[in-house]
Amino acid sequence: MEGLLGNLAIDKKADEALEWTFISDSSTLDGATIPERRTIFKDWKKEKFSLENLYTTLPSPDYLIPLSTAMTPLYRFFIQVDEASLRSLIEAKCPDHCHTGEVNLVDTYWELMPEDLAALEDYVDEGLEAIDGCTQEDVGWMKIASWMLCPDFYARIGNDEDWWRNYVRPPETCYVF
Repeated sequence: MEGLLGNLAIDKKADEALEWTFISDSSTLDGATIPERRTIFKDWKKEKFSLENLYTTLPSPDYLIPLSTAMTPLYRFFIQVDEASLRSLIEAKCPDHCHTGEVNLVDTYWELMPEDLAALEDYVDEGLEAIDGCTQEDVGWMKIASWMLCPDFYARIGNDEDWWRNYVRPPETCYVF
């Protein structure tokens, strides 16, 4: 029992220390597609990374930023709460932890597979509906249950293996990560 209480105390401290950055610029974000939001996030990331790493006297070249932020969820993912997400949160019929609504988890490192690779038989995803113009299995984002937004999840999303192990193509929702 003490171990469980100790873990809860650690999670509570981590949750209190976790700083969420909210970007809600309606003039830029309203009507923007997820690929457009990726670009906006990448611009924010460059500025934020430079501000947080003041020991560097020169701005970091673009090619170094991905290396410097490779496994840091803060610089790799963003949570999108769109109208559908808000509705799912407000209209959640079942109060249990698994049905509290969904938000979108977007991987900003994701890129559309080049056409020459996508044309190979191993990469052909027949019958998949286009999402943001992509018919590949991985579209670079997924719906996740809102209850998953906690320190434990934040610690795990930086691992590529966890993305692939838990990825669910929209419109389905991931409930376990």
